[in-house]
Parts: sequence; C-alpha cells; structure tokens
Amino acid sequence: MKRTMTAAIMLLCTFALTVMTTGCSSDNNEVEHQKSVEQVLNNMVGIYEGTLGFTYGTSTATSSSLGWKTICKVDKDHNIIFDQFPYHTLANGVSKKGLVGVASPLLATLQKVENSPLKIKIEAVGLNYNRTELFIVPDVKFNVTGTKEIYELSGQIRSSRNNYYTMSTSEINIEFTVNKLVRINKEHGTALVENDFDMPVTYYLKVKRVK
Repeated sequence: MKRTMTAAIMLLCTFALTVMTTGCSSDNNEVEHQKSVEQVLNNMVGIYEGTLGFTYGTSTATSSSLGWKTICKVDKDHNIIFDQFPYHTLANGVSKKGLVGVASPLLATLQKVENSPLKIKIEAVGLNYNRTELFIVPDVKFNVTGTKEIYELSGQIRSSRNNYYTMSTSEINIEFTVNKLVRINKEHGTALVENDFDMPVTYYLKVKRVK
C-alpha cells in the first residue's frame, strides 16, 4: 500500500513539474517572440527611397505604372509616412470622364487635389525567416475643395496579404486598394458615399532604407 501511495505521489510530482516547465517554456517563448517583433520594428526605423505606382479598375501593374520615384520614412511609432502622397491619382477611379456624356464633378475635384501627407500604420508583424509580414492600415483622409465647400474625403481600404519587410535588404513592399470614397461633413456630422468613384485604385510601394 505504501509503495502504491509513494508511486502515486511521485507521479503527481512529475506531472506538476512537467506542467510548470511547459508553462515557463511557453512564457519564455512568448517573451522571446515579442523581443524579436520589437527588434524588427526598431530595425525598420529610417528613411526609404524607391517607387510608388498605381493601377485602377481591372488594369494590371506594369513597369511604367510602378516607376514613380518616392521618399517615405518609418518613425518610432511604427508608421510609414509620406510627406507628399499623390491623392490626385484617385481621379482614375472615376469612370465618368466626359468622353461620352457629362463628366463627373468628382473627377475635376480629385484632379485638383494637391499632394499631402499619408500615414500607414503598422498594426502587427508576422515573423517568417528573413521576410516579415506587415499588417497595415493606411489612413487615407484628405481635404478637397468642391464647387461650394471644402470637405474631407475618406478612403475605405482593402490591404493586400502580400505586404512584407525583408530584413536582409531593408526593403518594404506594400500593396493596398482604395475601394470607396466617402465624403465627410464634420460640421453636420454626415457621411456620404461618392458613387462616382466606381473603379478601385491600387497602390504599390517598393522602397529600400537609405539611412
């Protein structure tokens, strides 16, 4: 009887030690993963140069559509920031260009929009060997001057799953699509979908850290 009790106690002790060891190992792995994530994000901070391009509707990306030179930076808060983003390119998402029939007022409005800042928030990363997946939220909001008022347009975004940072070369590749534009009237607290924006515009960013 004593031998049976002793064996049972030893078994329980072994089980308890195994659980504790597994728990500690899991906690340590999580801490190490978090450290790795922070290291990657901190390593991304800097100035980047490369190309920014776009396609619209069902068109596909070509070398000419991806060839604009651009500069952006990644700050310590994990934002990718453009000082001069070409918002006027969203005019390509309006099909009523006046070639047949009447041009959309939105077309002329977007064509006149000046370059202004764009911020892309890196919400999370997925570590995968040398390539780090980036989960992003582009903040596409800008002011425009209409025929009678100044108002804000906000873009609804679909982000590509093929967004990543390559650690060995310090390169960022990002793709996101503006599916819809919404007119925001802050004074009256209203939001109106711009139905004339009827073709999605997809942006492609490929940059490398230079300092």
